[in-house]
Amino acid sequence: MKPLSGLLTATALLAFSASAYAQDCTTAPSKATLESAEKIEQLLENGLVQFGGYLAMISYAKTRDDCANGGVFEDLYVAAVDKMPETEMVLWRDWSRSRLDFSMDAATSVEGFGGVCTIKFDLPQAGAPEKVRVTCDNPQLKGPLRRAMKQVIFAPPTLSEGFKTAKDVEFEFALNRRIDDWVF
Repeated sequence: MKPLSGLLTATALLAFSASAYAQDCTTAPSKATLESAEKIEQLLENGLVQFGGYLAMISYAKTRDDCANGGVFEDLYVAAVDKMPETEMVLWRDWSRSRLDFSMDAATSVEGFGGVCTIKFDLPQAGAPEKVRVTCDNPQLKGPLRRAMKQVIFAPPTLSEGFKTAKDVEFEFALNRRIDDWVF
């Protein structure tokens, strides 16, 4: 008799708790969710599809038990998948990254430029690199290149992969043009 009463009790508890698991999707998403969604939508519009999609995927994983909030991030992830052909991010090693927007001040470009730089940085999470270190044989390139590198966004190579962290990632940047070379 005890096993039967235990089974009936467990069944009753399961039946009553099932309503607690039912989601009420009639509630509105939270203000924080809507603000995050707006930022992610802007990333997608700006062509940073892998980064926006990755943030949507992470946000969905954190809120999936909340139907209203989770649904917002799920929709953003689906939108990112649809926008993948339009992405402006490029594949680089184990990541996708935004383009390096490198520009120099007027004084540097007037004096001429050229040189080779070694750039080292850490990638503890998706987004901009941390601890950016630049060494150059032309010191005029160091500051502009460091500023530009801090604006690059790194994300997983595809929307279905997780982000790979790394320390002391290194690459060389060569700029071999001089103003003198442009004289006709």
